[in-house]
Amino acid sequence: MDAGITTAIPVKVERKSFRKEINRLARTLIIYEILMSIVVIAAAAYVMVQYIDMPDELYDSMVNPIFENGWLILAGIILGMFFIVLYRKRELITDLTAKNKSMTAKSFVKLFFCMMSAQVIFLVFAFFFENILNLFGYTAAEAIDSATGAEVTFSLFMYAAFIGPIAEEIVFRGAALHALKNHGKLFAIVTSAALFGLFHANFTQGVFAFFVGLVLGYVALEFSWKWAAVLHIINNFVFGEILSKLLEVIDPSIGDYILPALYIIFVVGAVITLFIERKNIKQYLSENKTRPLFYLWTFTSFWMILYILFNVIQAMLGISVLPS
Repeated sequence: MDAGITTAIPVKVERKSFRKEINRLARTLIIYEILMSIVVIAAAAYVMVQYIDMPDELYDSMVNPIFENGWLILAGIILGMFFIVLYRKRELITDLTAKNKSMTAKSFVKLFFCMMSAQVIFLVFAFFFENILNLFGYTAAEAIDSATGAEVTFSLFMYAAFIGPIAEEIVFRGAALHALKNHGKLFAIVTSAALFGLFHANFTQGVFAFFVGLVLGYVALEFSWKWAAVLHIINNFVFGEILSKLLEVIDPSIGDYILPALYIIFVVGAVITLFIERKNIKQYLSENKTRPLFYLWTFTSFWMILYILFNVIQAMLGISVLPS
């Protein structure tokens, strides 16, 4: 009886302390997301009130550009960053400047292939997800398009290609990853990747972001935050923006083969990398594994549940009734 009590109390205390950390992180991320959007929402609300009695065309021409203004999103990010700084304080500088191994060209190429192969996972998931929704009379086509299309304004282009990736890396591979790493590297990588996926509030893009987050989390911990940011920018700038624009102007007879060819290269490169590194990967997973209880405590914490619901509800808004 006494022995049972003595073992139960430390676990209870540990769980309470652990959940306190997780709740603080999840709460910070919710506030960050709200502040990110609040500038755009406030600007849109102001314009809506001003032009409420105007004809529909004029009303739309005044309101719609607000949602395509990357500078307003940037203002929201700056606002949200105050809370990230408050959350990590001086440790954030250490998070962003910590260095481990030196990045070699060989390692960079291997990691690049692994990251970009997530594009294929995205395509496969999007295909099945859309077809399952169609069976029930729904579609996520608009959400899928928004995850793959290039941005239409210069400010949104700058946000998607550079500002967004850097901000996301500060939040997820800087603050979140390093706040979690005391509980194990693998736990920090997986959990920060899950938070990153949820943050996108888009079912299909979230799956892609999760797998990309695994690679970027590993890069940030084992190399440096800088290299994670570089890989993220390459993904968004080169393959998200430049390639999309290029495919719009290239002859379809050529363009239709470019993406499939790239996907094959990415997957083959990733498979070869994983095969070559299989022993190192197995050893890394073994050395850095985390108690399963930590995952249970994480995703059953109050503010973490709210964070999940907050983003899942937003993702559900991207699903609409299939046009008849």
